[in-house]
Amino acid sequence: MRIQQSASDCYKFRLNNLILLLCCVLFTSILSAEEVTVTASGADQNAALRNALREAVVRVAAENIDSVTFATNKPKILSKLSEKPQQYVTSHTTDTIWSTFGLTFITCTVNVSIGNIEDDLVRAKISTGYMIKPRIIVLLEEQQGNTILNEKTATFIINKKLVDQGFKVIESEQAREIQATYTDMSDSALAASSFASGADLIVRGILKASPSVSTTIYDVNFSSVTVQANAQIVEASTAAIYAASSRTITRKAMDPFSALQVALKTGADTIASSLLVDLLKFQTHPSYREQRISLCIRNCGTGDLEVIEHYLKSHSSVRSTKVRYIKDGLAVVDADIRGSMQTIRETFADMKEPACVIDQMTFNSLSIHIQNKSDQPTSNIQIFSPLEIKQFTIAPIFPSLIRHYESHPLTHISISDSNNSIQKYTLKVVIPEIMTAPVTRNIDVVNRTGEQIQKIPLPLDIKRVFENKNTRQVLAQATIDYVQNKKNENLTVTTPVIIHETNAMDWHQPATIASFVTYRNPDIISFATKIVQLADIVDTYKYDFFNGIAIFQLLKQLKISYLKDPRPLSTLMQIDRVQFPVETINRRGGDCDDLSVLYAALLSAVGIETAIIVYPEHVQVLFNTGIFEKNKHLLGIEDSMIVMHKGTVWIPVETTMPAVGFIEAWHSASQQYRNSKYDNRNIQIIELTEVWNHFPPAPVSGSVTGSFSISETKASIENEIEKINKSTIDFLETKLELLIGNVAAQGNDSIKVQFLNQAGIIEVRLGKYNAALKRFYESKSIKNSIGTQSNIAATQLLCGETKQASAIFDTLFKKTRDVKIGINRAIALFSQANTKEKTDVFINAMKDVSTLLNDQTLLNSYFGVLLTDVSLEKGSIENSSVSEQINMARLKELLWAHVIDCKQIYITGTTSETSTGSKLSGTTTEASTGSLATDEKQVASEAGGIKSADPMTTITLRELMIWFE
Repeated sequence: MRIQQSASDCYKFRLNNLILLLCCVLFTSILSAEEVTVTASGADQNAALRNALREAVVRVAAENIDSVTFATNKPKILSKLSEKPQQYVTSHTTDTIWSTFGLTFITCTVNVSIGNIEDDLVRAKISTGYMIKPRIIVLLEEQQGNTILNEKTATFIINKKLVDQGFKVIESEQAREIQATYTDMSDSALAASSFASGADLIVRGILKASPSVSTTIYDVNFSSVTVQANAQIVEASTAAIYAASSRTITRKAMDPFSALQVALKTGADTIASSLLVDLLKFQTHPSYREQRISLCIRNCGTGDLEVIEHYLKSHSSVRSTKVRYIKDGLAVVDADIRGSMQTIRETFADMKEPACVIDQMTFNSLSIHIQNKSDQPTSNIQIFSPLEIKQFTIAPIFPSLIRHYESHPLTHISISDSNNSIQKYTLKVVIPEIMTAPVTRNIDVVNRTGEQIQKIPLPLDIKRVFENKNTRQVLAQATIDYVQNKKNENLTVTTPVIIHETNAMDWHQPATIASFVTYRNPDIISFATKIVQLADIVDTYKYDFFNGIAIFQLLKQLKISYLKDPRPLSTLMQIDRVQFPVETINRRGGDCDDLSVLYAALLSAVGIETAIIVYPEHVQVLFNTGIFEKNKHLLGIEDSMIVMHKGTVWIPVETTMPAVGFIEAWHSASQQYRNSKYDNRNIQIIELTEVWNHFPPAPVSGSVTGSFSISETKASIENEIEKINKSTIDFLETKLELLIGNVAAQGNDSIKVQFLNQAGIIEVRLGKYNAALKRFYESKSIKNSIGTQSNIAATQLLCGETKQASAIFDTLFKKTRDVKIGINRAIALFSQANTKEKTDVFINAMKDVSTLLNDQTLLNSYFGVLLTDVSLEKGSIENSSVSEQINMARLKELLWAHVIDCKQIYITGTTSETSTGSKLSGTTTEASTGSLATDEKQVASEAGGIKSADPMTTITLRELMIWFE
């Protein structure tokens, strides 16, 4: 019977403890969640969300783990947290979703459990210095009846449990001194005494045991003792009761002393478990875990303030510091800390130089003065001006963002009026070392709440800012001029400002890399222009693509190679050193971001749209080939090697590989982009033309000292382009062979038709028109589809059978009213537009197509060339006998004037006879009927449509046509 009762009590006790422990875990998880908003990308929505959750978890960890621990264990911490980030997330909501460059981007708000992160890192044996535990003083009375018990059994057990959980317990000697007198103290006096002793919380109460009662069970005498345990948690800084707990415990033993000890121990265990739940709630509450305190430092000079700030920032509990004032020997500093004031009081108590004396401390303020500074003026904390600058901060300055600062707030000032007595005042802000004059604002006080917030852009002196070769700290000054009692008054405060060196960049803002892409530099423009002229590209479709190759080959000829940064820029892990393009050329190298900036600048200098791909530890370039999606086959490569964006093909390039040439750099970058996309790595893409609206190129000067061999560079470009063209043909021939084999092996008619059409289209690309016709006719014999008939007509057009092709297109368009068929029909008519009447027929055909489109810009993607944003081109037009070429300038002109814009056009030119025919003579104007008033025989030739004198404006009909698979 005794055994059963004992086992039952033990089971109940363990069950209660287990329930309490689970409550502790639950409270810790819920109450220690931190909310962050993140943006991430992925191959699809799920991948983007996973990356966002991972980013949120890592960011919360980085912001809360002390910087030394994080820097020392960064790879291990990131690896641990990235395994299953969702286990640290308590909830999340999706804000926005969008797609670009083949990636899905998501912005979401995530609640991250700090407690779960801490627990996992501790289990991984990573000392985080993470959760700042409150300091506790235990003041418990233990008595039996009216007798005070001096053994302190319960106190010892509760102290041990608190220490085991990581709480800091005030030494027993101090506790005894307070306890000896606290029964006679008021609650506020007790709290003040405990707070002065370094405690954040007081655990006070009484464990009162009843006199022993004898009972007999099966002829055995037992002593029974009941303990009534009552305890409170009191905040030492405010004397407020935070939580209370009460338990009643009865225990038996063979003798009265043993029964008393067992009852006290059990009571202490039970009350300690209950208190732990409340203590965990307290330590994870935002008011304790993250708070702002004010430090008032008297007798303080600028040098003293720098030393004190250094001490504060090196303390693991201090998240950030901001100087509010430094004036007349008084400095007021705001500090964001984890934990309570007690966590940093030792910093000042132990500080030797300058020696600090603590005058007064509350839960959110600390007043100290510096000894042995008699040569410096002192000041009282009270400021007698009715106006007060409560906060004056200037963000760290990065020289590359100097244009950004002209229109975006750099300064944040909070101004309060203690008695609402000032109606107007003038605010001046200046950083004397880098500004020629202060920024002045005349402010009419409308808001009578007593506080005004001013966010001010600052125009900085370019020369002074870019002379800054090393990161340094200067003082900024804010002055308020006002009138009080008909007397001119002013208030001036200063704050330190960090000015980073010229090449500094903060990777917390990846988009700011755009400011380093100084494509307007005259030498960059000269280099890029020369190389484009040297390449002499005539293929209109691949114009930007081939120029991108040419510019990359220039990097090879300049012998630019990958070089690490010459020195670390900062101990801060996100501050990096980025070279401007001219610097990279002159240095003949740089790391991935330097080379990407250079390549992006050269591309942008000749009008090629460019983006920067930012991986977690790497940077690459992505540029727009200008090739529309319908013509992506022109590159002769798998879709996995390109990025589709805004309907055109973009090419990723690994800029650290100029020595091996463009092709390998392209393939390497494509593979990394693809792998990162499907591995759900977070990728950011900085599209320069968009980002320059916020972070324009920096106004840096500098000239290029390098040169290159024209003959060698030209040979290098031609060799690389030849490889590309050969690769394209090889790709098409290999794909054709595979398709033909699949046709022979395919039993499904629908799939066979698809393979036959695909094979025919490839044969068209290879110039094998007769073979393509046979393939399309074979497809038609299986299934007479609209698409196959259109392919037959398009191929006939390329073979010179223009009338037959037009007849088929006419029949198909009348039957389907399909936009794609309509465009093919119009192209066929344009190729025959050698008279005014035939030109009108083409224009009317395009108007038919136009009525079917909701968005006229879709013409670009349907034609595969940029048609709808061109200005009118005026000039001479000559005849052509090349059946596959068409005058793009003339086509754009006609579409723009007659279909899209419907405005009059004027074409002028001078006649001159050539062996190819006569040019247009005189001035022509558009007639009221919409036709061109011009010489019928001089518009075009029957054989080949219209061709510009400039070969760069010609394009093949086969690429304009729309083909159906």
